[in-house]
Amino acid sequence: ADEEFELQAAQAVMQLCFDDKSRFQIVKQGGLRLLYTLAESNNLEDQRNLAKNIAVLSENEKNKIRMVLEGGLKALGPLSSSVDETIIVESAMTFRNLCHKDELKSTIIRGGGLTLCANFASSEVPEVHLYAAQALHFVSDKRDVQYRLVGDKRCLNAMFSLANSVDREVQEHAVNALGNMSGNP
Repeated sequence: ADEEFELQAAQAVMQLCFDDKSRFQIVKQGGLRLLYTLAESNNLEDQRNLAKNIAVLSENEKNKIRMVLEGGLKALGPLSSSVDETIIVESAMTFRNLCHKDELKSTIIRGGGLTLCANFASSEVPEVHLYAAQALHFVSDKRDVQYRLVGDKRCLNAMFSLANSVDREVQEHAVNALGNMSGNP
Protein backbone atom coordinates (compact mmCIF):
# COMPACT_ATOMS: atom_id res chain seq x y z
CA ALA A 1 0.00 0.00 0.00
CA ASP A 2 2.86 2.39 0.80
CA GLU A 3 4.50 1.74 -2.57
CA GLU A 4 1.24 2.38 -4.40
CA PHE A 5 0.72 5.63 -2.48
CA GLU A 6 4.29 6.71 -3.23
CA LEU A 7 3.79 5.97 -6.93
CA GLN A 8 0.57 8.01 -6.99
CA ALA A 9 2.32 10.90 -5.24
CA ALA A 10 5.22 10.74 -7.72
CA GLN A 11 2.76 10.74 -10.64
CA ALA A 12 1.03 13.80 -9.15
CA VAL A 13 4.35 15.62 -8.80
CA MET A 14 5.21 14.67 -12.39
CA GLN A 15 2.05 16.43 -13.53
CA LEU A 16 3.59 19.64 -12.16
CA CYS A 17 6.72 19.25 -14.32
CA PHE A 18 5.47 20.65 -17.58
CA ASP A 19 7.31 23.96 -17.54
CA ASP A 20 10.78 25.06 -16.44
CA LYS A 21 9.60 27.16 -13.51
CA SER A 22 7.69 24.29 -11.91
CA ARG A 23 10.52 21.80 -12.57
CA PHE A 24 13.00 24.02 -10.78
CA GLN A 25 10.61 24.50 -7.86
CA ILE A 26 10.33 20.74 -7.51
CA VAL A 27 14.14 20.51 -7.30
CA LYS A 28 14.31 23.41 -4.86
CA GLN A 29 11.60 21.94 -2.61
CA GLY A 30 13.15 18.47 -2.50
CA GLY A 31 10.78 16.65 -4.85
CA LEU A 32 13.44 14.77 -6.80
CA ARG A 33 13.51 11.70 -4.55
CA LEU A 34 9.79 11.26 -5.05
CA LEU A 35 10.08 11.70 -8.82
CA TYR A 36 12.88 9.16 -8.99
CA THR A 37 10.51 6.45 -7.73
CA LEU A 38 8.98 6.53 -11.23
CA ALA A 39 12.16 4.92 -12.58
CA GLU A 40 10.94 1.66 -11.01
CA SER A 41 7.43 2.03 -12.43
CA ASN A 42 6.15 -0.61 -14.84
CA ASN A 43 4.42 2.18 -16.75
CA LEU A 44 6.56 3.26 -19.74
CA GLU A 45 4.75 6.60 -19.92
CA ASP A 46 5.80 7.37 -16.32
CA GLN A 47 9.38 6.44 -17.21
CA ARG A 48 9.30 8.52 -20.42
CA ASN A 49 8.06 11.56 -18.53
CA LEU A 50 10.68 11.09 -15.83
CA ALA A 51 13.50 10.65 -18.37
CA LYS A 52 12.42 13.74 -20.29
CA ASN A 53 12.12 15.91 -17.20
CA ILE A 54 15.40 14.90 -15.59
CA ALA A 55 17.17 15.46 -18.92
CA VAL A 56 15.84 19.02 -18.94
CA LEU A 57 16.75 19.51 -15.27
CA SER A 58 20.29 18.22 -15.86
CA GLU A 59 20.97 21.02 -18.33
CA ASN A 60 20.94 23.53 -15.47
CA GLU A 61 24.18 23.69 -13.46
CA LYS A 62 22.31 24.52 -10.25
CA ASN A 63 20.33 21.28 -10.40
CA LYS A 64 23.13 18.80 -11.03
CA ILE A 65 24.46 18.45 -7.48
CA ARG A 66 21.00 17.97 -6.01
CA MET A 67 20.11 15.50 -8.73
CA VAL A 68 23.07 13.26 -7.88
CA LEU A 69 22.87 13.63 -4.11
CA GLU A 70 19.14 12.89 -4.05
CA GLY A 71 19.39 9.59 -5.92
CA GLY A 72 19.63 10.45 -9.60
CA LEU A 73 22.21 7.79 -10.44
CA LYS A 74 20.11 5.08 -8.85
CA ALA A 75 17.13 6.25 -10.95
CA LEU A 76 19.21 6.17 -14.13
CA GLY A 77 19.96 2.47 -13.63
CA PRO A 78 16.54 1.11 -14.62
CA LEU A 79 16.10 3.84 -17.24
CA SER A 80 19.41 2.88 -18.91
CA SER A 81 18.14 -0.64 -19.54
CA SER A 82 14.64 0.28 -20.67
CA VAL A 83 12.97 -1.33 -23.68
CA ASP A 84 12.09 2.18 -24.90
CA GLU A 85 14.72 4.00 -27.01
CA THR A 86 13.50 7.46 -26.00
CA ILE A 87 13.98 6.64 -22.32
CA ILE A 88 17.49 5.32 -22.97
CA VAL A 89 18.49 8.40 -24.99
CA GLU A 90 17.10 10.86 -22.43
CA SER A 91 18.75 9.03 -19.53
CA ALA A 92 22.10 8.87 -21.37
CA MET A 93 21.85 12.61 -22.04
CA THR A 94 21.17 13.20 -18.34
CA PHE A 95 24.16 11.08 -17.38
CA ARG A 96 26.41 12.96 -19.80
CA ASN A 97 25.19 16.30 -18.42
CA LEU A 98 25.82 15.24 -14.83
CA CYS A 99 29.33 13.99 -15.69
CA HIS A 100 30.24 17.42 -17.01
CA LYS A 101 30.14 18.94 -13.50
CA ASP A 102 33.65 18.83 -11.99
CA GLU A 103 32.46 18.60 -8.38
CA LEU A 104 30.42 15.48 -9.17
CA LYS A 105 32.81 13.36 -11.20
CA SER A 106 34.24 11.32 -8.32
CA THR A 107 30.83 10.97 -6.65
CA ILE A 108 29.31 9.76 -9.91
CA ILE A 109 31.96 7.12 -10.49
CA ARG A 110 31.83 5.90 -6.87
CA GLY A 111 28.01 5.88 -6.99
CA GLY A 112 27.39 3.55 -9.91
CA GLY A 113 28.65 5.61 -12.82
CA LEU A 114 30.92 2.84 -14.12
CA THR A 115 27.98 0.51 -14.60
CA LEU A 116 25.99 3.26 -16.28
CA CYS A 117 28.91 4.01 -18.62
CA ALA A 118 29.14 0.36 -19.61
CA ASN A 119 25.35 0.08 -20.07
CA PHE A 120 25.17 3.13 -22.30
CA ALA A 121 28.26 2.14 -24.30
CA SER A 122 26.77 -1.28 -25.04
CA SER A 123 23.36 0.11 -25.98
CA GLU A 124 21.77 -0.84 -29.29
CA VAL A 125 20.87 2.85 -29.77
CA PRO A 126 23.71 4.61 -31.69
CA GLU A 127 22.89 8.09 -30.36
CA VAL A 128 23.56 6.82 -26.85
CA HIS A 129 27.15 5.93 -27.78
CA LEU A 130 27.99 9.61 -28.22
CA TYR A 131 26.60 10.46 -24.78
CA ALA A 132 28.54 7.55 -23.23
CA ALA A 133 31.79 8.62 -24.92
CA GLN A 134 31.28 12.24 -23.86
CA ALA A 135 30.56 11.19 -20.27
CA LEU A 136 33.72 9.07 -20.16
CA HIS A 137 35.74 11.91 -21.65
CA PHE A 138 34.37 14.37 -19.07
CA VAL A 139 35.06 12.20 -16.01
CA SER A 140 38.42 10.83 -17.15
CA ASP A 141 40.30 14.04 -16.36
CA LYS A 142 40.17 13.36 -12.59
CA ARG A 143 43.04 11.26 -11.22
CA ASP A 144 40.93 9.30 -8.69
CA VAL A 145 38.39 8.56 -11.42
CA GLN A 146 41.14 7.39 -13.79
CA TYR A 147 42.21 4.68 -11.34
CA ARG A 148 38.64 3.41 -11.09
CA LEU A 149 38.17 3.46 -14.87
CA VAL A 150 41.37 1.50 -15.48
CA GLY A 151 40.37 -1.03 -12.82
CA ASP A 152 36.92 -1.70 -14.26
CA LYS A 153 36.99 -4.27 -17.07
CA ARG A 154 33.47 -3.49 -18.35
CA CYS A 155 34.29 0.21 -18.55
CA LEU A 156 37.59 -0.37 -20.33
CA ASN A 157 35.87 -2.66 -22.81
CA ALA A 158 33.25 0.04 -23.33
CA MET A 159 35.94 2.64 -24.03
CA PHE A 160 37.70 0.41 -26.56
CA SER A 161 34.39 -0.37 -28.21
CA LEU A 162 33.55 3.34 -28.44
CA ALA A 163 37.04 4.12 -29.76
CA ASN A 164 36.32 1.68 -32.61
CA SER A 165 32.99 3.27 -33.46
CA VAL A 166 32.22 4.24 -37.06
CA ASP A 167 31.08 7.63 -35.71
CA ARG A 168 34.04 10.02 -35.73
CA GLU A 169 32.77 12.14 -32.82
CA VAL A 170 32.25 9.05 -30.65
CA GLN A 171 35.80 7.92 -31.53
CA GLU A 172 37.28 11.30 -30.62
CA HIS A 173 35.67 11.41 -27.17
CA ALA A 174 36.63 7.81 -26.41
CA VAL A 175 40.23 8.35 -27.57
CA ASN A 176 40.42 11.56 -25.50
CA ALA A 177 39.20 9.62 -22.45
CA LEU A 178 41.85 6.96 -23.04
CA GLY A 179 44.45 9.71 -23.47
CA ASN A 180 43.41 11.30 -20.17
CA MET A 181 43.75 7.93 -18.45
CA SER A 182 47.22 7.40 -19.84
CA GLY A 183 48.35 10.82 -18.69
CA ASN A 184 48.51 12.17 -22.25
CA PRO A 185 45.39 14.33 -22.68
